[in-house]
Amino acid sequence: MSEAGAITLVLDLPPPANKRLVPVRTRTGATLVRRTKTADWITAARWTVMNQCGGRCIPYRFAALIVLPETEADIDSRIKDILDACQAGGAVANDKGCRSLRVEIDPGRVGTALVELTPTAEIPPPARARRTRGNARTRNTMETTT
Repeated sequence: MSEAGAITLVLDLPPPANKRLVPVRTRTGATLVRRTKTADWITAARWTVMNQCGGRCIPYRFAALIVLPETEADIDSRIKDILDACQAGGAVANDKGCRSLRVEIDPGRVGTALVELTPTAEIPPPARARRTRGNARTRNTMETTT
């Protein structure tokens, strides 16, 4: 059961990590390029999130529950892609605001991931201290000479 303010999404599973990039030979060596399947998943996931969240966005900190099907692929690489898709689609302002992550495996689920994002605080992250310009020694020297 989702809490007030929670966003629930159903996403297709991202491709496994070892099938995302392909090396392509260049004149200066080689470079890694996204496979078409990976690029297509990124685009589709972004649009799916945008459509399912209905313009709602969690601006700060949140907890994430991700329910995955039982597969032979590592779940950790899929989690990163799912959270990245939530950010790209606008469900969360920044995926670094995830303060709690719970992953469950559901043997009955096939081909999709259930994602529930719940705001944990409406308080913005603390502001960073502003750095002063110049060197403290220079400022002190200038003050003592005048």
